[in-house]
Amino acid sequence: MSSTNSRVKDPAEVRKLIMDNWECQGITPVQTEGGLNFRNANGGEIFLADEVLDYYYEAFNTNIQKFAKYELYYEQIDGMISDYSPDELAKEVNELADWFNYSEFKSGSYSPVAQWISDDSISKEMLKQLYQAFTNSDSSNLDQNTAEVYANTMRKTMTYYKILVNIFYIYDKKIFNRKEE
Repeated sequence: MSSTNSRVKDPAEVRKLIMDNWECQGITPVQTEGGLNFRNANGGEIFLADEVLDYYYEAFNTNIQKFAKYELYYEQIDGMISDYSPDELAKEVNELADWFNYSEFKSGSYSPVAQWISDDSISKEMLKQLYQAFTNSDSSNLDQNTAEVYANTMRKTMTYYKILVNIFYIYDKKIFNRKEE
């Protein structure tokens, strides 16, 4: 990236900015080769490669920072993760995916479908049941094991979005100097 604009950051600067200003309780960012690894209690580790950080920096720089909707998620996402049922989380995950405006697979291994496809313990029949529950936001027909996979997936995906929203908050405060109202 070019350094002619004070808002333009290279990947190392973006990682440092996030590390220096991270205040999201329950999630700890750790610098790794090629990105940041976010460790949390809910869903294990979530890795954001430099390419992903760069993509969201550019998206925020050009579009997202002009809208305040992400701030609602910033304030509410913790409560959603802890208080919502897996079906309520599925509705929110779908809304967030629409808001972020990209396909399920673009988010790498943190979209529900990508998590299920990459899990060797999930059979084709289980995948079908999980996907049906996800698209209908209704897990009432899942057996206990499948329902647990479904619930864990929804929490992990919401945690992924929580990380992105917290990164947007940092960008807004530290790069774009948006003042709190």
